[in-house]
Amino acid sequence: MADDAWKAAGIADQFRTTQGERGPADEQTAVRALYDEKNLYLAFECLAREPAKIRKACTVANSESVFADDVVEVYLQPEGGQSRHLAVNAGGIAYTDPATPVEAAAAIGAASWTAELTIPLASLNAASPTPPGVIWRGNFARRKVAPPIDISAWCREEVETPLGDPRAFGQLKFGQ
Repeated sequence: MADDAWKAAGIADQFRTTQGERGPADEQTAVRALYDEKNLYLAFECLAREPAKIRKACTVANSESVFADDVVEVYLQPEGGQSRHLAVNAGGIAYTDPATPVEAAAAIGAASWTAELTIPLASLNAASPTPPGVIWRGNFARRKVAPPIDISAWCREEVETPLGDPRAFGQLKFGQ
């Protein structure tokens, strides 16, 4: 996220826990989004008090073992398109359902870990280029597995609604 372009990116933050009263997440997450005529770019910053406890054991792309690690998740439903679920662990290993080409990278720092994803718009059956004003539905989540386990999300309408349920999605509006 060192690139100056990220300063102008749209941001989704103020993640809330998915358990109980849905209070603010113990360790906050922020997601920035950019796009061009070919790709959607997402950058997560996950604050971490104890970076040495961040788990990144899975090394196999598209393995469900990625969910045993610290992971960020993306749920996307392009206008008129199929819902997608993408995840990246703290080691930069991606999981996609259905299979979606994605480039992913991650890094652990002194007080946070970051993950970046590049997702081809064509793989999402989205208009390319996507015109400003188009609204997609989606959600962003984070699973922290080191005790205490914490699952947080950007948008959550109902406590019992699973993260991948479109009723838990917010609106993602494309800008200039």
